Amino acid sequence: MKSFSRKVSSAAMALVIASMSMSVAGCSLMKNREAARETTMEYLDAVIDGKFDKAAKCVEDEEDAVSALEIDSFKAQLLDAVMKSASYEITDTTIFSSKGEGEVDITFSYADPETVFEDDMDIDTFFEALEDCDDLSEEDFTVTLVQDDEDWLITSDFTEDLADFLMSLGEDIEFKGLNEASAIALVQQYYDDLGSGNITDAISIYKLEGYTQEQTLEELAMLGITDDSEEFAAYMEAMMSRSELTMEVTDVTDDMITVVATLDGPDVEEITPYIYTEEVLVPLYAEVFYQMLFEGEEQMDLAPAMGLIYTTMADHIDDVEGTKATETTYYVMEDENGDLYLTSDNVSESFTGGEDINSAFEVSDEDMQQYVSMAFDLLLEDGRITQEEHDMYSAMFAS
Repeated sequence: MKSFSRKVSSAAMALVIASMSMSVAGCSLMKNREAARETTMEYLDAVIDGKFDKAAKCVEDEEDAVSALEIDSFKAQLLDAVMKSASYEITDTTIFSSKGEGEVDITFSYADPETVFEDDMDIDTFFEALEDCDDLSEEDFTVTLVQDDEDWLITSDFTEDLADFLMSLGEDIEFKGLNEASAIALVQQYYDDLGSGNITDAISIYKLEGYTQEQTLEELAMLGITDDSEEFAAYMEAMMSRSELTMEVTDVTDDMITVVATLDGPDVEEITPYIYTEEVLVPLYAEVFYQMLFEGEEQMDLAPAMGLIYTTMADHIDDVEGTKATETTYYVMEDENGDLYLTSDNVSESFTGGEDINSAFEVSDEDMQQYVSMAFDLLLEDGRITQEEHDMYSAMFAS
């Protein structure tokens, strides 16, 4: 009888322990669910309020893709308007205790720029309508989290999804006429064309004030920048793929918008030792002097010779360790047909990602004399000048 009593007591005790364990586990699960939801709310509230530093603290290792976004003034104004009416609702929370992971499902409500925009809208009217919009769209997200001791942190994967979504808002909107959005878009298109080697289209939206398009092309040819310059296209593709572009509108008038473009990329000054060589500069100087002396400066076409510089820069761009932020100021205007175009103060910098390619000519006097002498030797060897011309011009320019 005692044995039976002990068995009953043991079973009852086991049942009590099991019940207590289930209760503790249930409390722990509820606590984790609440903590995951609180982190999600804290993060989303910070994003909606534009407090990105605060938002990053809710993310694992603070690797928040939304906080890291670099956006132009138009996109910043657009997101600010979208967030005026933005809200969210938590629809479900799941905790995977054994993995220390969780998911919080939300529905994000927002004013969709694409829905608000109408073709005849100017930019000010658009932003007013966007801020006042009450016909909201919805987007579902699953916020993924990981447990860090007693805290819950949002994963960087979710922040990347949210950043992609925010950057997609209004991406297909195009305003007619001259305004900040169209100015930013034109400069962006210009750099996209350069970066993809599409020189023809890049040249088509760039104008030198006081020059015809034909004259502009002639000026660019002096730098080896032509429609069929494969060497320049290859260099720009290499440069732009390793660079980050940011833009800011710094001045707005009725007939002109000023955009400062900052390109943070490889410091090409580190490539100059590869350019200051006999193999690169002697053929360049030979072409310069031949065209200057025998064809006239106005007919000068340095594309073949400059191609050596662009090829050298493209070949050695991966050897560059340092970075450099270079600024180029563009002026966006509207022509008599209502088409937008841009111009700048420095042609060279505008077509080389902010770097003045003329620096290739900055060599010491001693090296210059040596290279010029060798350039005339090359012209003689190629049969382009006579011995008499060689001796005369060598004495004139290389001594």
